[in-house]
Amino acid sequence: PITLMGSDALRGHPRAAGSCSRVLGHYVRERGIITLMEAIRKMSLLPAQRLESASSQMKTRGRICKDAIADLCIFDPMTIKDCATYEQPKLPSQGIIHVLINGTFVVRNSELVTIDKDTKPPGQAIRGVIRN
Repeated sequence: PITLMGSDALRGHPRAAGSCSRVLGHYVRERGIITLMEAIRKMSLLPAQRLESASSQMKTRGRICKDAIADLCIFDPMTIKDCATYEQPKLPSQGIIHVLINGTFVVRNSELVTIDKDTKPPGQAIRGVIRN
C-alpha cells in the first residue's frame, strides 16, 4: 500500500517515455493488478509526499486542490498504452489527451503544443536540500 511507482529511465530508454502509461494500460486495465485510483495515487501524491521533507515545493505537487500547481495529465483509461521501444524510445504513448504543466497546455488533443523559442517553457525546477 505504501510503495511508489516511478522510473529510473535514462535518456534513450523506453521507460523514459512510457513508464506511467505502461502502469495504467498494462497493470491497471489489462491485468487488473491495481485499481486506477491507486495507480494514480502511487504515481502522483505518494511521491510528492515522500519528497516534501527535502523540498517544501512538493507540498503543492501531486494533488488537485486550491493553490496546488496545475501539473495534470488527462488520459483515456480505455486506450492508454506505452508505445516506446528500444528501437524507437521517444514514441509517445497512446491515449494521452491533454498534459498541462503549471496550468499551461504542452499536449492538447493528443498533439504536442509548439512553444515559441522566445517563450519561457512552463514548469519550474524543484529545489531541495541534499543530505549525506
